[in-house]
Amino acid sequence: MLDRSQLIEAELDTLYLISQVMNSTYDLHDKLQAVLEILHKRSGMRSGMITLKEIESNSMIVSAVHSDGEIKFNQPIRYNPGEGVMGAILDAGSTIVVEKISEEPRFLGKLGLYDPELPFIGSPIYVEEGDTIGVLAAQPDSCQFLGERARFMEMTANLIAQSVKVLRLIERKQRNLMTERDQLKQALIKNYGFENIIGHSTPMVKVFDLIRQVAKWNTTVLIRGESGTGKEVVANAIHFNSGCATGPFLKLNCAALPDTLLESELFGHEKGAFSGALSQRKGRFELADNGTLFLDEIGEISASFQAKLLRVLQEGEFERVGGTQTIKVNVRIIAATNRDLEEEVTEGKFREDLYYRLNVMPIYMPPLRERTEDIPELSEFLLYRI
Repeated sequence: MLDRSQLIEAELDTLYLISQVMNSTYDLHDKLQAVLEILHKRSGMRSGMITLKEIESNSMIVSAVHSDGEIKFNQPIRYNPGEGVMGAILDAGSTIVVEKISEEPRFLGKLGLYDPELPFIGSPIYVEEGDTIGVLAAQPDSCQFLGERARFMEMTANLIAQSVKVLRLIERKQRNLMTERDQLKQALIKNYGFENIIGHSTPMVKVFDLIRQVAKWNTTVLIRGESGTGKEVVANAIHFNSGCATGPFLKLNCAALPDTLLESELFGHEKGAFSGALSQRKGRFELADNGTLFLDEIGEISASFQAKLLRVLQEGEFERVGGTQTIKVNVRIIAATNRDLEEEVTEGKFREDLYYRLNVMPIYMPPLRERTEDIPELSEFLLYRI
């Protein structure tokens, strides 16, 4: 039988161990389970149970249980406010001490967890006054020092509350970020829908039909046409109406960079690969994994870089500049050019095998002079946007 000093020493040791658990990297359920085990082994608080209030309702759900025997429940166990002793603690926001469970009429025993001949202590878990988020309950192994043990349970509940509060805040922020992300994605899909490509002329109807076809598949697309005909708009429409719409969509103008920078930009580089490479950097192919990469002005790349690009299109793999590790990716390529690639192939300026790899699904964007009947509708759309 413990005297008061031994009890206080055991409780301080228990609080120290619990604080270590609550500051660990375990997930919340494992933390709560570990707390109940420590209470049982170190301070004689048996049959521990922790309930936490559900975010979307006022009821509490049993989140962790510890007992000498095996406890199984096939469905969640809930306590509503005011229901039994647990619900009374939630309602009152204060600790309840029962000297003998069998003499407490409010006790429900939903789990068959407690010894009816032993006392019971239940303490509210609250993040601030009036905001109770759960209950910590357990049975002392004797009726000695129930007041001291009740205070000890309140201190333990406070440690749990701080950890739960932080985790709940993180969860709330993550949910808000995911909601905002989904809303932005829906806005993008709406902005890049087919209705934002203006034109009902015969050439544009053909373009729309092709876009709808290629959006269903994951094939490489080559968009042909003069500068200013809307090749990038078509690339956006293909991506945001395809199975890759939830993945990343990256763009790169191949004409804007020399070969050395283009290779680093597309494939990434390792730390120390060249002067100024102070850290490892992922390239566009790696960042666009499970998404779409739009390569504008593809006809401007050099013959040496064409061979490197061909390997990625054929094998779906590459190495970062200065690296040896082969990286595999799943990226849909949409390329665009205003050049006559067939003539470039004939003259030996563009690789024939790369041309056929890119030209799987060609889409020709007609200039405005070939669809003058679209000018009134296009003018009206632009005036509305202004």
